[in-house]
Amino acid sequence: MVSSLKGSSVNIGVNSSDPSGVQGDIHYNSTDNTINVYNGTAWVPVYAAPLEATGGTVSTSGIYTTHTFTNTGSVQTFVVTGGSGTIDIIAWGAGGGGAGGHAREGGGGGCVKVDGRSVDDGDTIYIGVGPGGGAAASGCYTGGGPAGPNNSYGQGDGGNGGGAGTSPCSRAGSAGGAATLLSTSSSGTSGIFMVAGGGGGAGGSEASNAAGLGGAGGGQNGGNGTGQNGTGGAGGGQTNNYDGGDKGQASGDQSSAGGGGGGRWGGNPGSDPGQDGAGGGGGGGGGNYYTGNGTSTLYTGSYSSPGNTGDSRFPGTSYAYGGGNTAAGKQGWVQIRYES
Repeated sequence: MVSSLKGSSVNIGVNSSDPSGVQGDIHYNSTDNTINVYNGTAWVPVYAAPLEATGGTVSTSGIYTTHTFTNTGSVQTFVVTGGSGTIDIIAWGAGGGGAGGHAREGGGGGCVKVDGRSVDDGDTIYIGVGPGGGAAASGCYTGGGPAGPNNSYGQGDGGNGGGAGTSPCSRAGSAGGAATLLSTSSSGTSGIFMVAGGGGGAGGSEASNAAGLGGAGGGQNGGNGTGQNGTGGAGGGQTNNYDGGDKGQASGDQSSAGGGGGGRWGGNPGSDPGQDGAGGGGGGGGGNYYTGNGTSTLYTGSYSSPGNTGDSRFPGTSYAYGGGNTAAGKQGWVQIRYES
């Protein structure tokens, strides 16, 4: 489809979409910014504009450009401003809050890794990075640990911890960590394609009884919380008909339960105290989720540790870990990368 030849310059046809052709034809697709040759069956690009994007903290390492996102209190965006290609995404949910007495940890956040998700010029991904679940105070008769400020997307928040009872030095439960969500829509659930579940909050107890551990987030189903006579909350996931972790169940007036970790729909709040002095159960972790093209892997945490900490991109202990005694859980984290 050569229209003219002037010295070393070649002018080729320009089209907004791929036309019909015969083998050997060349044209420039002005929509995709690609030069294509027809091989007799299909148009094959011989030049494609490099992928360009904005959003987050941008850096270059080796062959990759990376965009990193942490919790800012607002929805953030990754916007493809030129070219088309594939991206790799890795995300961690937030950790649950630690117990308000005794060294009982909240659950670590789940991890989702996706390699080779296709994107085109103009695509926008909306990102809500989960904050850590709040820890109950160490004193007696306190209110339950608050969920962190939400992940700003309006879905997937961790449940609040249950309040303390009235017997001597009852301690409250802690909140579950919020999920980290990625979506093709700025609000609602219809566009959500990726969820890294939050860890469950630790249960509360009377001073002489151990509280329950929060369940770790992740996997298709989040981990279950444990209980010391109280009952640990079930891990959230698709088989439970909700993706947020369930609350733990308290068993005594000196105990209370941890909140569930956030998943696609949010964790359930922890229950308030029962009638005796045993430790309350920790909340279950939120389940992971992914839909779309590319290759995805879902990782479950282990107790207070997040999932997939052996990945070279894991940002370290300031992220996704469950909180220790009276400490809030750590916030989630997202990185998107593509070849420069």
